[in-house]
Amino acid sequence: MLTFALVTVAGALTALPSEPALPKEHAIPLELTVGETVERGVGRAMGWFCDEPKFLSAKMVTRHNRNFWIVTGVAPGTTQCRIGPAAAETGTPTFLFAVTVTP
Repeated sequence: MLTFALVTVAGALTALPSEPALPKEHAIPLELTVGETVERGVGRAMGWFCDEPKFLSAKMVTRHNRNFWIVTGVAPGTTQCRIGPAAAETGTPTFLFAVTVTP
């Protein structure tokens, strides 16, 4: 499976092929309903990317030197979301969530 990393090149957001840091079978299940908001502590991991972002709204916040991914269900569906870098060798934690939004 080919995955992509988002990088900024000369001010433009560009997708580059990269190796996944975690296989899909290691995805953490996250279930929520439309309109429900949940947050997950992700340590030092920064940034997020979802295969199908239309099912959710998300943001990252930092509290007491720890990052949190805050997710709100927007429409029913499923998607895989990676928090942190796609390349495992950076030493930065990576989390993979299997997000399911129900009506």
